[in-house]
Amino acid sequence: VQRAVSSFCPKDWTSDAPTGVVNIGETKAEILVIREGKVAFVRSLPLGLDKFTESIARRMNIDKEGMARIVGAMEEGRDVNDSIKKAVRAAVRPEMEFLSAEVQTCFRYFSVNNQNTAVGQVVVFGNGTTLLAGKEFIEERLHLPVHLWEKEMRGAGEGADGLDAHLED
Repeated sequence: VQRAVSSFCPKDWTSDAPTGVVNIGETKAEILVIREGKVAFVRSLPLGLDKFTESIARRMNIDKEGMARIVGAMEEGRDVNDSIKKAVRAAVRPEMEFLSAEVQTCFRYFSVNNQNTAVGQVVVFGNGTTLLAGKEFIEERLHLPVHLWEKEMRGAGEGADGLDAHLED
């Protein structure tokens, strides 16, 4: 993980305040804290895009193929009816609230065990981050600046896909 952070993270992650990282992968979510350019905390949760899409499909009462079409359209930025977007976000709310609470708990744990050093910003990336409104849920819960790697940080490092591949190691 340290190798991945060194290779792929933007230089401003070495700022005074630690940076929280939330990677929503296909089968799990990784929560990291980067401090002085090094990984200071890591937690992995068995809550990835697969679980989110299962929940959305179940709550919206649609099959896997229909869900895959909606997910694909939203991730590609194609026009999707606003009522469908709202229904998807409402359906994923319980899981995203759980994930946001876990992120908050991890950051508190880090702070308590590091002389009350608080995380100053959060970077979110991974499969379906936009679809799941991960940025909005985490901002709402933590009241910290939250950045989407794909939209705001592309070009600062090699990219989320490269970091994601290293985190899977």
